[in-house]
Amino acid sequence: MILKVGRNPWRSAFWFGVVAGILLTIVVLSGGALWFVVWNASKETGAPPRPGSVPESAEWVGGVDGGWWVVCRSKNPGSDRYLCTTYFRNGKLGSYGEYVIRTQVYSNDQYLIRGLESIRQTGFHFSLYDGRMIHIAGAIVLAPDGAMVWPFPFIKGGKVVCWNEGEELLEVQYSGDLSMLSLDEVFKKFCMNEKNP
Repeated sequence: MILKVGRNPWRSAFWFGVVAGILLTIVVLSGGALWFVVWNASKETGAPPRPGSVPESAEWVGGVDGGWWVVCRSKNPGSDRYLCTTYFRNGKLGSYGEYVIRTQVYSNDQYLIRGLESIRQTGFHFSLYDGRMIHIAGAIVLAPDGAMVWPFPFIKGGKVVCWNEGEELLEVQYSGDLSMLSLDEVFKKFCMNEKNP
């Protein structure tokens, strides 16, 4: 007599449960990680509430590591020169200075003017502020040109950085308050000898 031995039904159920548990764990962890990334990215890149000290015309230029409020206005109608001010997330003044619109060419760090007429006519939005350049789109940037003032947030004083079309010429620390001086006066006081020897 031959006995036919069948499969143990409990053994099959055990392995089915193990595989289902592993798959369920993977799905739950993947979903949780995806939710965390999406939630965190939207939280960090969205504009924070605008502090009262930040003008309504300022744009939030942010990323995953924080951001700045940036506002620029044309120095003269039809000009490539802009007066720009940056504010920290909390509304404290970050910097202010004069910029020129340029196309950034990455070979030898040169800045050339090319095809900017359409931007002057239609306006632009900022995509990045790296502490030096205000990036608009692609290779188009606002490059610092002249004096840029960085007041220190908690003490009287700060630094003035002198620029020539995106090239840093000089950095000088100052004490006191420069808010009563125009950018042209700051330029004459700190940068004139560097840019025009």
